Order: sequence, then structure tokens, then C-alpha cells
Amino acid sequence: MARLVRVAAAYRTVGEDRARAVLAAATADPAAPSRTTEKTA
Repeated sequence: MARLVRVAAAYRTVGEDRARAVLAAATADPAAPSRTTEKTA
């Protein structure tokens, strides 16, 4: 959840393209498969 809040803050602060890049990096992180699954489920 905290990661989602950070993405939302980034979205407002630096713009849509950067926020999407951050979100893509967060969801594609192989070190956190369980968090990715929770977020996309």
C-alpha cells in the first residue's frame, strides 16, 4: 500500500510518464513477487 501511495505522489509531482515508469518498475520487480501479485489481483 505504501508503494501505491508513493506512485500516486509521483504521478502528481513529476507527471504521467514518469509515474507510469515508476509503476511499471514496481510491478515488474522480481524481488517482490508476492507484493506484485497482491497489487494486481
